[in-house]
Amino acid sequence: MPTDDFSQTVVDDAPDPEAIAVARDEMQRVIARIGQMPERQQMAIRLYHFENLPLREVAVRLGLSVSRSHDLIVEGMEVCDRLRKSGVKDGL
Repeated sequence: MPTDDFSQTVVDDAPDPEAIAVARDEMQRVIARIGQMPERQQMAIRLYHFENLPLREVAVRLGLSVSRSHDLIVEGMEVCDRLRKSGVKDGL
């Protein structure tokens, strides 16, 4: 089989431009929604999900218990999940 024929049968796993645009829009809506959350909740989510800090470190930085920090993150991510699933454009 010539290489030209083989390249036609290889599956391209890269997302198409439309999928990339939809994902970017969704991420912008989620980030905007996080920005509307109470300050401690915003910080907990940002530290844990964007800065990849362990939950214990998030709790120390926020001056909260580990369980309260966990609750803030879970509650905030549930809001973000509902937003993503609803497809709401305005972020509210």
